[in-house]
Amino acid sequence: MKIIFLCGCLEPGRDGVGDYCRKLADTLKNDGVEVGLLAYNDFYIQDVHQDEQLERKVTTEVLRLPSSMEDDIKTDIATKWINQFRPDILSIQYVPYSFNKRGMPFGLAKQFEKLAKAINVHIMFHEIWQGESKESSLKDIIIGYLQRKISMSIVSSTNAKWISTTNDYYRNGVLRAGAKNVFKIPVFSNMPLGDLQQTAVLDQLPKEITNNRSEYILATFFGGLLFHQQIFSSLTNLANLIKKQTGKKLVVTHIGRSRGVEEQFQELKLKTGIETFVLGEFSEQKVADYLIHVDLGLTNYPKVLFEKSGSVAALLYNECPVIFLKEGFENDERKINEIEELKDMVDVVSFYMQPGDYNIKYGVKAASHLYTKMFKN
Repeated sequence: MKIIFLCGCLEPGRDGVGDYCRKLADTLKNDGVEVGLLAYNDFYIQDVHQDEQLERKVTTEVLRLPSSMEDDIKTDIATKWINQFRPDILSIQYVPYSFNKRGMPFGLAKQFEKLAKAINVHIMFHEIWQGESKESSLKDIIIGYLQRKISMSIVSSTNAKWISTTNDYYRNGVLRAGAKNVFKIPVFSNMPLGDLQQTAVLDQLPKEITNNRSEYILATFFGGLLFHQQIFSSLTNLANLIKKQTGKKLVVTHIGRSRGVEEQFQELKLKTGIETFVLGEFSEQKVADYLIHVDLGLTNYPKVLFEKSGSVAALLYNECPVIFLKEGFENDERKINEIEELKDMVDVVSFYMQPGDYNIKYGVKAASHLYTKMFKN
């Protein structure tokens, strides 16, 4: 089997879907699949980049086209490269804003139609269109209407054989828009598995905490943090629940990249009295080495969309159960042991002490298996 994964950008560590494609390609190559990577609208380069990616002695052909390039030239170069590779499948990893800064990639359907001639096409909707939730503004609904038209025109113009997305909420939206037989493939962790023997990041916390670890519950946010006013009451309630049930103190940290997080955490500490620490950015392995020491993962993601979050997947892959602090815009009644909405939390001890035997579900191998299974249908 020969597959080309097409996404917007492939700058390492700067684009979640690009990193997703690199890791998925690496895993599939080790399973005997020949893979190419195509960045069709790369914001991080000014000229065409064509090279080979080497990971664990496995080579992947890579073509990156700058976002500044004219569409007809871009399409011509990509078509020639695809024809030379001669793939069985062109897998379009789609996010509206990856192909246009305003999320309106008009004309993309015609461009992809040229790329996909005589090739079986798969489209993975990492995100769909705006305006689907009950909380949507009129602006969101209008933008979403146009985005839906663009998305479904891509499905039609490429005659996509397979369509997938990351969660049931998106899947139902794509089905309502007219697609058939949509598969669900949750996002996997972009982080490796942490090493409990490595404590370099953990040791940045005050000695009072690390030397008396049994007196604290260590919780963390990872990556982009969508701050909101509900977070103050949510974390206060969580701290009180932990104190009541365990006698321990809650410590809240943040690791990774998030704009304005230092100021947000200062406000959080001031308004709640909870000890907070912003740890900063580290290599993938060091992040994982920290996550595997953490008791609880925290997120403001809605539960109904948790399967599209690489940050949540990274926490779960590193055996860190996740609490959803903000109530979702849609009810999600699923019982999944390793995740819980704070509003439903009853026994915090059993939750953070549960065995981490669920983590395999959130690794890249689980996702690659689903891809392979889908392509055989």
